[in-house]
Amino acid sequence: VCVIGQGGEAVAELPAGRCYNEQTFIGAPPRRGERLVAKTPCSLRLLTPQQLQRALAEFPEEASKLQRVVLRYIAERAEADLGHQPGGSGALRNVSKLFAGASEP
Repeated sequence: VCVIGQGGEAVAELPAGRCYNEQTFIGAPPRRGERLVAKTPCSLRLLTPQQLQRALAEFPEEASKLQRVVLRYIAERAEADLGHQPGGSGALRNVSKLFAGASEP
């Protein structure tokens, strides 16, 4: 599945099992202006906010697990987008340098 940006170009590819707009599970706004295009026949599973709330009401102990998984997934994807090894310390080192430089008089 390709993610097509507002300009009509492919901006990402979603491998099998990948989520799209998963940040909405933790209250972040959805990405807008993108569309998904299947490159091959595939199955799509849509989880509405109502379905998620019902599932979390039935299994409240899973809410914090879901939040941790989604946050880790978003962080790893951001690291990869920045050219760092997901889960590595490269992005953290760069941010530390940024804050150290910003705090100098």
